[in-house]
Amino acid sequence: MASRSQFQFWKSSNSTWVTAEHNTLNAVIGFTINDALDNPKFLELTLNNSPNDPFGSNAADQKGPFAVGATNELKEFQRCRVKEPDTGNILFYGKIYRLTDQFDMKYGQLLRIVAYDNLQELADYPTLDKEAGFALKNTKRSAIIKRILYSV
Repeated sequence: MASRSQFQFWKSSNSTWVTAEHNTLNAVIGFTINDALDNPKFLELTLNNSPNDPFGSNAADQKGPFAVGATNELKEFQRCRVKEPDTGNILFYGKIYRLTDQFDMKYGQLLRIVAYDNLQELADYPTLDKEAGFALKNTKRSAIIKRILYSV
């Protein structure tokens, strides 16, 4: 049986990738990746963020595992990726741009994530001081982004 794709986020305190899990199970409910020509790739993902004890006396138990102040807190502009566990392929790599808490009658408390790849950073990056020509000799998306950002 094929495994479900995993959402992972970079935990800078441990300098490691953390897989989004809820009670030792994969927390991913669903996601879509949109990749259009000349646009940044973006991810819309839904995580199970239901609290362990929503009516408990401990405030930490009343929040989901990815809420603000939780152990695996997710933040905007945090690095993230979607990984296929069977093959090890990275389906998406980028940064979180928007986090939205929602309640769903079917799943309970959810966390909706919108993330963009690094091409999104070029939208607001000033390039007026870049006078050198740009020859497109790179074949990888990351190499093109690096070349645009660091060319003089």
